[in-house]
This record gives sequence, structure tokens and C-alpha cells, in this order.
Amino acid sequence: MDSSHKHGFGDLLNQHAPIICLFERREIRDTLFSWSITRLPGTVFTDRVNSPEVLARDLIHEAGHHWFNDALTAASMSFPENVVFYSPWRKAISPAFGFLHACWAFSLTAIYSAQVVDTASSPAQGSLRDYLTGQGRLLWDALPALADTITLITSVPLRAQLSKAVEAALRCTPGAVHPLPAQ
Repeated sequence: MDSSHKHGFGDLLNQHAPIICLFERREIRDTLFSWSITRLPGTVFTDRVNSPEVLARDLIHEAGHHWFNDALTAASMSFPENVVFYSPWRKAISPAFGFLHACWAFSLTAIYSAQVVDTASSPAQGSLRDYLTGQGRLLWDALPALADTITLITSVPLRAQLSKAVEAALRCTPGAVHPLPAQ
């Protein structure tokens, strides 16, 4: 995980993904599956490819979920189940909790991917470029709902951190030319 450490995500992985369970080896063009569950904080289950950058990206995503859970717990926050928003990642209506999680975790992976795309191996570069383009579109599609959802975060520092991550992700994804809406 040298790449994640080199690009500023080492502490996140050390603290929120110290246990990694690797599953199927896949090709870089395949859909990769990674997941984590709240009952096993710090544990990430993931498929893998022959690219440390792609593996680190998926670990950062799952570690981001664990970090966000810890931040919500520290702020004594929860969200009503009946408050829902359209999630472009799921192409479905999601509770605020899941939608905010997606905005956070995918922003982190976009930021990391932008940092490593030019130095990754050739096959990984194409995959990471495609990923960045896709995440840029999804984040832009999420902005209208995020403007409403983010107001549910009562912790000002946590709200600011999420906003900052989304803004940084949008700046580093292709097509990010429009100013962000005011929060």
C-alpha cells in the first residue's frame, strides 16, 4: 500500500482498513467488488487486480466508509430512514445515510485516482481515467441532492470536510469546469 501512503491516504488505511480480505483475482476491465460491514469495523473484503493503484483505490473507498461511520458516531449523528435522495451511483432512491456515504467515499477515490493515474501502469491508467470520468459525472449528478442532504449533517466540521472532499474530487475529474453551488 505504498501508493496510498505516498499520496496521503496511509493513515486512513492504517486506522480504518487494517484487515484486508482479498477474494477473486480479476482482470482490470472486470467489475471489481469490495465491501465492508459495520459489525467488522476496519475490515475490508475486496476482489483484486494486478494493479496496486486500483487495489488502493478500492481500499480507500471502504476505509472511507469506516471513517465516516466513526465520524457520525463521534458527532452523535443519525439520519431519519424516511429522508431519501436519488443516488446516481445506485441509480435508485437511497436514505440520506447511504447517499452521504457515497458522496464521501467516492470523492476520496476520485482524489486518489487523480493523484496516481499518470504514474500507474499502462493498463491501470486507462481504467483509472475511465473511473475518474465516471465519478466526475456521478458527483455532478449528485450535487443537487447533496445541497439538500448535507444540511442534515449537524456537525459543522464534518459538513465542511464532506464539502471540501466533494469539491476537491470535482476539481480533479474530467469536465469539472462549472463552479460548485453555494453551501
